[in-house]
Amino acid sequence: MKTAIFLLCLFSPVVFAKAQTTIFVENTNFSKPAYIINYEVEEGSPYLYDWAEGEAVLSDGKKYKDLELKYDQVADKVMFRYDRGDAMNFELAIREFSIFYVDKRLACTSRFMSGFAPVDGATGQSFYEVMSAGKEMLLKRTVKTVISSKEYGSSTTTKKIFTNVAYYIGSPGTGIAPVKLKRDKRSIMELFPKKAAELETFMKSNHTDLKKDQDLRDLIAFATAS
Repeated sequence: MKTAIFLLCLFSPVVFAKAQTTIFVENTNFSKPAYIINYEVEEGSPYLYDWAEGEAVLSDGKKYKDLELKYDQVADKVMFRYDRGDAMNFELAIREFSIFYVDKRLACTSRFMSGFAPVDGATGQSFYEVMSAGKEMLLKRTVKTVISSKEYGSSTTTKKIFTNVAYYIGSPGTGIAPVKLKRDKRSIMELFPKKAAELETFMKSNHTDLKKDQDLRDLIAFATAS
């Protein structure tokens, strides 16, 4: 039987040294109107989801709840609105945000963080999805780009969304760049050499499929557990 270390749709808290102040949004004095880019694509979406319930923690440590968020993964920017109003941007940088959604009747959370050292084109402001929390986190970086193509013999140009996904192990605020993770057994063993034997046993016992996000999440959570 597979050992469940993390359930896909459970929220895994990340502990911060600085206390957070929770604010329920009643006005927009902390924000400015959002500039919405019209990508005019025929295939794919530049967004993670359409407007979805969520919350955000800004660079000053304040948490804003009762928001609707929309994450543009081409621009790597997050917009919000309140009570179905106009799209807005926060005045301060977002340190972390979470989006809540329902998948197969399960309440789920996608959590994203910034503050990691630059690597592979990402900056300190770039967002990573936190797949497993702990001293060392499993991070998922999704980058979307707009590409234009033209069929042979056609005068019509089609715009599509191209999605690139990469996985990393890292911690925010350390100044150490996240390490890219290849989704194969050998690479993971090399990242955690002291636990190689235990990881081998874990994968055999749980029939781990590294192509599945949940299995990868469970394995890295086990590898990084103290």
